[in-house]
Amino acid sequence: MCTRKHKFGDYMRSLSQKIGVLVCGVLGYTGSVQAEEKGFEVQELRLGVGAAAERWQEPALMSVYGKNGKVLPNVSLSYRFHKHISLDVQAGMGRLSTENDRNVFQMLPVTVGTSLLFGNKDIEPFIGVGAGFVQFSEQLLPYIESTSAETVYGTKLGVDTKAGFRIGTRMIQTTQHPTAPQGFSQMDVEIMMGYRVHQAFQIGTGLNMNAFRFGVGLNFRL
Repeated sequence: MCTRKHKFGDYMRSLSQKIGVLVCGVLGYTGSVQAEEKGFEVQELRLGVGAAAERWQEPALMSVYGKNGKVLPNVSLSYRFHKHISLDVQAGMGRLSTENDRNVFQMLPVTVGTSLLFGNKDIEPFIGVGAGFVQFSEQLLPYIESTSAETVYGTKLGVDTKAGFRIGTRMIQTTQHPTAPQGFSQMDVEIMMGYRVHQAFQIGTGLNMNAFRFGVGLNFRL
């Protein structure tokens, strides 16, 4: 009789332990699902570096410099304040010149906008739209005999759209030590294409800096 009671007591203790583990697991899973569903709890700062090939629609650049496009290095800063939304700033720099630098054209394209994010840390498709600024300056020696250069400068304002995806890598290993300095948590490879519009439907005057863009780069998450 005592043996049966002893076995029954062991069985009940084992069963209660299993139920406790199951309850804890369910509560933990429910908490993680609720945290995932609360999109504003996902906050992340990102730094990007890359290069974008631009193809311009301004015929004067082709006639003077013999080029209608160039690969521009760029940097970007992005703040992800929601699971599916981020605020983005990107800036690039480009330079064209003729023989002996008689004519020099410099441009600084800047985009400020927002992106919709999808997917997960392994692959993250995105689409974005924003204001596209292009600050430009051109130094001209209009005649062969000219010794002093004329400088023309200005700013074009338009709309910039983009779409692409980021592929997560395992090249950055995060530390689990609580006192260790915290750096980048992940590095992504980014591929994107877009279009910048400054003179939609041929409306507008001055330089037409409409441009198709294709870019690749690295995206670091903090």
